[in-house]
Amino acid sequence: MASPSLSAATGGGGGGGLHAEPSAVAPVAPSPSDAESRVFYARSPRRADSRQEQRREEQQHQGQERQQREARPQQVEERQHPEERQQREERQRPEEQQRPEERQRPEERQRPEERQRPEERQRPEERQRPEERQRPEERQRPEERQRPEERQRPEERQRPEERQHSSRPRLIQACAVCPSRLIQACAVQKLLSRHKAELAAAQQAAADEARRHLDSYVVQNEAAVRQLKERMAREAEEVTEKERTAGAARLREVSERYEQQLQTQRMRLVADADLRLEQLEQARKEEKRRLEEAVAAAKEAGEGRQREAGEHWRQEKEMLRKAHDKQIEALREQYETGQEGWRAAMAERARKEVGERVAAIREKLLAERNEDVQIEALREQYETGQEGWRAAMAERARKEVGERVAAIREKLLAERNEDVQATQERLAASEVEMQQLRRELESRDSTIHWLESEVRAAREDAASRERDLRALGSERVALQAEAVAGVQRDKQAVEARLAQALQEQEQLRSRHSAEMAHVEARVKATLVKKDEAIGGLREQVAALAAELRGTQEVLRQQQEELGGGELSSGDGRRW
Repeated sequence: MASPSLSAATGGGGGGGLHAEPSAVAPVAPSPSDAESRVFYARSPRRADSRQEQRREEQQHQGQERQQREARPQQVEERQHPEERQQREERQRPEEQQRPEERQRPEERQRPEERQRPEERQRPEERQRPEERQRPEERQRPEERQRPEERQRPEERQRPEERQHSSRPRLIQACAVCPSRLIQACAVQKLLSRHKAELAAAQQAAADEARRHLDSYVVQNEAAVRQLKERMAREAEEVTEKERTAGAARLREVSERYEQQLQTQRMRLVADADLRLEQLEQARKEEKRRLEEAVAAAKEAGEGRQREAGEHWRQEKEMLRKAHDKQIEALREQYETGQEGWRAAMAERARKEVGERVAAIREKLLAERNEDVQIEALREQYETGQEGWRAAMAERARKEVGERVAAIREKLLAERNEDVQATQERLAASEVEMQQLRRELESRDSTIHWLESEVRAAREDAASRERDLRALGSERVALQAEAVAGVQRDKQAVEARLAQALQEQEQLRSRHSAEMAHVEARVKATLVKKDEAIGGLREQVAALAAELRGTQEVLRQQQEELGGGELSSGDGRRW
């Protein structure tokens, strides 16, 4: 510990080294050990020195705080229990019979790091960094704080091992050149030793005086504490007795009031629960009845609409058949009327022509009687062919109309069967959903019954706890309060379960309403689809009627064309 103090006194800490400027107190030549330490401090960074100082200060503070914490409970215990202190002193007497040189004072029983010399114990303001303990002229700016080898000239920069071997002869040579520095260092060392001895004596005197004051304070405090304890014990006993009496009275009042409130609340909860369960049962029955009525009404409405649609379709089909038959009959009559008129006109014309030709031929060719016979045969053959063709065309048109009517009838029947089957499938799905809803209602009913049993069990538990509370009426206030809190928690739990059950019932009711609305919407959608299908069938019937009219028009045009061609061909053959 001498080398740091010497280096601090001579101003050799930090980075001064041998190149520092001379100060007011000229440093002396250090010893080889001091020179080595200065070389070590010169090589190590200033930050390491400050970190070591801080660590040493923290260790000293921690040791002092630990010693104070260990001594504080012992002092308090000695103040409160004088007899224990006396016994401890008797146990420690064998230790006092030790040799005089082994007896140590309390302040000397310290940790190794605290057993330092008085001159090394510095105040916090004296514990500074190495660079703060330098002289003002040696305090440099950060950019000037360089390593010793950086402040040297390029030719003086050496490796660490070369500087280690070459530093000692250089220091010895410097001390030999300046012997006045050694004398000044010795004077400073003596002055420091004298100051340290005076400081140690002053600290010892202050410690003795503090110990005497502490002993007197301890005796006074022990007497005051004893009196205060006795007085506080008497007051505490009186206050406890008063509080016990008042607490018993309050406990009886609270217990009676709580029993009344609990009985009233129990009756109210039971009545509310019974009323709520009855309302839920009635609501469930009403909802079930309404659902069954809605399903039955929807089924009846669907069947009625289906019957109406079938009847309407049959009526329309009959009307179409009658109209078609009427149209065919009218066409047949029109065709026959046209054929008869045409035949009459043709016959009259042919008769005139034949008469004229016969007269001419009779006049010119009496020998050509066989031609008349041939002409008559051709006429009869032509008339017979015309009648067969008309009958074949009418039969063909009748067959085509019958086939088309049969195809339309089959198509309408197939579509109606498909609609009926889809409606039946939807009704079956609705029945399945109803069964599921019934099962879910049954499960909800079982859940409600289970919750009711839980409520009854909780009520029985609360009643048993009330009986226990009445039996334990003479217990302490804390136990009574804890029991009351437990009953309150149980009551809150039961109320929470009941509220949850009611909420689930409400959710079930809303879900049931939503499902019923969904079923009604689906039934309505089915009916709308059936109406749309019937409208589509009507449109198809109208389209078929229009197509039939177009076919009849085409037949009429073909008949007219065929009639015109026959006339032209007959004229050609005649001529």
